[in-house]
Amino acid sequence: MPRIAAVLFAALVALSGCAGTPGTGPSEASIASIVVGHDAAGSPTIEYPAGGNFTQPESRVEWAGTGAPLAEGDPVLLDLYSVSLTTGAILADTYLDLPQAYLVVPELLGNDLYDAIVGQRVGTRVLLVVPESPTHAGEGAVAVVADVLPERAVGVTQPAREDLPIVITGKYGEPNVTFRDDVDLPTDLVAYTLIQGGGPQVKTGSHVLLNYQEISATTRQVVQSTWPVEIAPWGVTIGQGEMPAGLEQSLIDVNQGSQVIVIVPPALAYGDDTLIFVVDVLAVRNPD
Repeated sequence: MPRIAAVLFAALVALSGCAGTPGTGPSEASIASIVVGHDAAGSPTIEYPAGGNFTQPESRVEWAGTGAPLAEGDPVLLDLYSVSLTTGAILADTYLDLPQAYLVVPELLGNDLYDAIVGQRVGTRVLLVVPESPTHAGEGAVAVVADVLPERAVGVTQPAREDLPIVITGKYGEPNVTFRDDVDLPTDLVAYTLIQGGGPQVKTGSHVLLNYQEISATTRQVVQSTWPVEIAPWGVTIGQGEMPAGLEQSLIDVNQGSQVIVIVPPALAYGDDTLIFVVDVLAVRNPD
């Protein structure tokens, strides 16, 4: 599916709940008066004084990441929490579901969020406050917490296996797969971790976000892939039969941040060909 193609604030969906105390007066306010915390579920919380009047966009870095810096046009994953500083209504909370995929361009992020994150490193958390605008009319100023997440596997590289194809990753983590001409592919289901991540493990019922490449063993050509930057990672629920059985089975117990290569024989795929999958597990959200 294509990446989100709407300006961020036009796409915010009002949910339920409240945070802080709705403003009641016109006094000038500053982002310095806002405190960001978190709740038991892991979503951010925002505390702010009553009566604040935000008249211009402001942003600050809550903590700095250590990953690659974001450049114009790069793919990016964002966890987003947004609240009206007038009504207290929560406008977006991806921490309850899955992070959202964007490109680092103002047309998709909106000018204010673009300015706040471009040049920041992966792993950064940013707080942004914007005044009321036509895209969130009636909500007054809006505060947004944005976590910049990696859109590729991050972890410890594991030794290659000599009975499996060679995988070399490109700029955005996209795999380039080379078959070994002197080695036959395994005929049974095989899953091997190429990069060992350290995040939550995939379980039956997990909501996961994946980048993946599917290759035909017969033609050695890519059948489909999420890695072109114009294509968003795939959000799927494990255990609902939305992917080949062999692939779904192989993702159980894989950690967020990992990259795995999976050889799926025809009986556990679509019945007509052995398939090779290279999968980056970008996000894992478990119901419990």
